[in-house]
Amino acid sequence: MNLSGLRLEETTWRRVCFDDADFDDFRARNCDFSESSWLGAALNGAMMMDTILDKGRFDSVLWRHGLLTASSLRECSLRDVDLSASTLVGASFAHADLAGAVLKRVKAHQASFTGARLEGADLSGADLRDADFRGAVLTDACFTGANVEGARFDPGFVPVTTPNP
Repeated sequence: MNLSGLRLEETTWRRVCFDDADFDDFRARNCDFSESSWLGAALNGAMMMDTILDKGRFDSVLWRHGLLTASSLRECSLRDVDLSASTLVGASFAHADLAGAVLKRVKAHQASFTGARLEGADLSGADLRDADFRGAVLTDACFTGANVEGARFDPGFVPVTTPNP
């Protein structure tokens, strides 16, 4: 299914299977895609603003250079997703599974990762200013070169943002 370049606004597509569809350069604003599956979908450059994607399945999806401003991805499965160089400003990943995710160079200031699983996630070079990581599992997450100014973490957790000598 080729939906590249499609523009949607204020529509509801809940519990839809978008597996293996081509969504490159797709645009959605104020839409609801809750509980939908996107496995194997191509989402490079896709933009979803103020969109609900809660409980969706995005495992191993390539979503580089995307835009997810003020969107909700609560409780999503995003294992091994590649969101490199995407803009995630104000997005909520609360209680999402981002284990092994590639979040290199993302702009995620004011994003919420509360209660999310980020084991082994790569956040190198990311702009994480004022992001919320309280309650997140951050085992083996990489923050090298990330801007964590004002970010909130659990007491005692200090992200290592400089490379080991």
